[in-house]
Amino acid sequence: MHERKRIGVDLDGVVYDFVRYYDLFLSLEGHKVDPTRFDRGVLEEHMKDYYLSRFSDLHPFLWIPLYENALNSLEELSQNFDLYFVTARNLRMKFGEKDTLARLKKDKLPCTKIFFDHDKAKIAKEFGLAYFVEDNLQNARDIVEKTKCKVGLINWEYNQYSDNSNLERGTIEKINRVNDLPEFANFALNDSGILVRNSDLITVPGLI
Repeated sequence: MHERKRIGVDLDGVVYDFVRYYDLFLSLEGHKVDPTRFDRGVLEEHMKDYYLSRFSDLHPFLWIPLYENALNSLEELSQNFDLYFVTARNLRMKFGEKDTLARLKKDKLPCTKIFFDHDKAKIAKEFGLAYFVEDNLQNARDIVEKTKCKVGLINWEYNQYSDNSNLERGTIEKINRVNDLPEFANFALNDSGILVRNSDLITVPGLI
């Protein structure tokens, strides 16, 4: 029996629709959201001391919705991979760790291990992750530059390449853009050789 490969999974912007509701909160607070920026155009001191603090009091991790088909995709991946959830929710958000653990249990997400850590490249390297699905361009860059992990970057307006992003062509070529978690699942399953999908044909290596 072959050893199961490991996949790193970010939560917000990948599994849970955090950004849409955070943007709504910022708008209600009178802030003009910049959808092209990961920080939404909020000054760092406001992000830390005001917005995230006040948003934390709403316990968003207990109620923000899963993306459509996210659970199905995770369950599909978990049949062949160990899933390592990696999130920095606890670093700025009050109740981040407690509420996240409660929510994962409620949603019955297939999770081998969960790490509350902002250094995702470190986790990917330490635990030998074969794949990682992420929404933060900087995290994706760090992972592909520091590890052998293959990265799927969920395609959002805030993680596009720009003239001043200072990314080497080799780094860009290693980042696999996908539209959502189901598309990443197809990528990982096909790339790993577990499933070879061709149109409506599904072939399992060794069985044909």
